[in-house]
Amino acid sequence: MKNSYNIICISDNLYSQHTAVMLTSLFETNINANCNIYLLTTDINMENETKLISIIKKYENKLIIKRFHAETFNIHNLKTASWHTIMYLKLFIHELLPEDIDKCLFLDVDIIINSPLSELYNINLNNCCIAGCEDNINSMGIKQNLHLYPTDKYINSGVMMINLLKWRELNRKRPIKDFLTKNINIINNDQDAIALYFKEEIKYINDIKWNATTFCFQRLIRVFPKYYNQIENVRKKPAIIHFCDPVKPWYKECKHPYKDLYDKYLKMTPWKNYKYISCKKVYNKSAFYYNFRYWLNYMGIRKDYDFEVPLKRKIKYGIF
Repeated sequence: MKNSYNIICISDNLYSQHTAVMLTSLFETNINANCNIYLLTTDINMENETKLISIIKKYENKLIIKRFHAETFNIHNLKTASWHTIMYLKLFIHELLPEDIDKCLFLDVDIIINSPLSELYNINLNNCCIAGCEDNINSMGIKQNLHLYPTDKYINSGVMMINLLKWRELNRKRPIKDFLTKNINIINNDQDAIALYFKEEIKYINDIKWNATTFCFQRLIRVFPKYYNQIENVRKKPAIIHFCDPVKPWYKECKHPYKDLYDKYLKMTPWKNYKYISCKKVYNKSAFYYNFRYWLNYMGIRKDYDFEVPLKRKIKYGIF
């Protein structure tokens, strides 16, 4: 008997190609599963939709595309920093999936699935709303900004197992729309909102192979010491690879050790003739240099003696 998975993701025209790569990796590594893909979007044209549907048909899975305007959930006024407003659609998954679905797996589209998902999908949520891997980059500073305790949980929202029954129950008691209105001034992205809204309703997935972020593969390991004993195994066999730094695998400059997997699955999609471009063609040259240099210094990969993190960013992210 095949496993059945309800998968939800968010995308737009700019990320349609990467959505195709993620889905292809999902289907190839979970060949004996039936996947119902719920794609939330504010902007996917018919050409890209047709290409995505062709992939779904090839693997005999199901695709449900749900289109929204940012104004639908009043998310257009929320802070986004360097991200897109569309990320806040994650906060309405409980409303957007059919009532008869009691759990689902959320996946960002800048990831590669590198393992069968049965272990992750069947994780015991212990009556929590959400399970995810701890976000391991400067979360202490972020928690301070959100007025959370150091022991409160803060997850990377790129991979989340979701208990929809529990979430709907919580939303009836404490509507998330009211929560967002009340906390609009301190929330900077969807992860902030998830940490603050769910709090004790979050469970950590302690095996970080299920969300192996780029930081796990850098020369200077940017994860909490408690995960150091997992790093060697995660680097050898990550279950889910999350390309979460600015230089994604679709750029020429990407040096990620698993970039080849992106290329492998790309060649199995209608975007197989994609020509890799330079980051500099996408970002303004000076802005790209500053942001990339800032990123390297902030992550501790590079330490320029004359580079100082701006005071506003120090305060915002707790960098001291």
